[in-house]
Amino acid sequence: RLDSAHEIEERARRLLRDARVDGRVPTPIEPILGVLGLEQVTLDIRFIDTYAQNLALPAAAALHWALKKTHGWKFERIICVHPQQGPARMRKVAFHECGHETLDWHQTSNDIELTRQCLELFDDEANFFAGELLFQGTHFDQAAASTVVARQSIVRLANAFGVPWHDALVRYVERHEEPLVLLIADGGAQRVVAA
Repeated sequence: RLDSAHEIEERARRLLRDARVDGRVPTPIEPILGVLGLEQVTLDIRFIDTYAQNLALPAAAALHWALKKTHGWKFERIICVHPQQGPARMRKVAFHECGHETLDWHQTSNDIELTRQCLELFDDEANFFAGELLFQGTHFDQAAASTVVARQSIVRLANAFGVPWHDALVRYVERHEEPLVLLIADGGAQRVVAA
């Protein structure tokens, strides 16, 4: 658990209240952006294919690979999201960037170079903030407690809250009142999430 978790939870609750969306699922994006004075745009990356045609094959492949890894970013008052993500993922990316905007200790001068560890912490905090908006604080936990522990329950909750199913699965296991263990196997790599 992050040292800043309590402060992040409080700021997310305040933002949900200020945007008048507390308890509304899935959490609407526009009221949140409106309170923060931000705008979300979907990137038009069609020009990349034309540009990549002028590159050597390894460079073109590297460019396409890098774009697939880029989910979004914030520049000044604009949040840019990659167009080839599903709606749930786009919301998560937008709320992640809202976290960077809301958490004032993330606001640094451009002439300060942050360590990799600090940048990773900031991303972890922004992810945590996004989760608080997406899952509406404890609303998801309360809904999860009233369901049977089953894959179908998690899928229904993910759809109701408009969140990526993987995020709903991890949150379900981490926060459920019953002791649960989740084993994720991906090409031989394993990650265990236990509550």
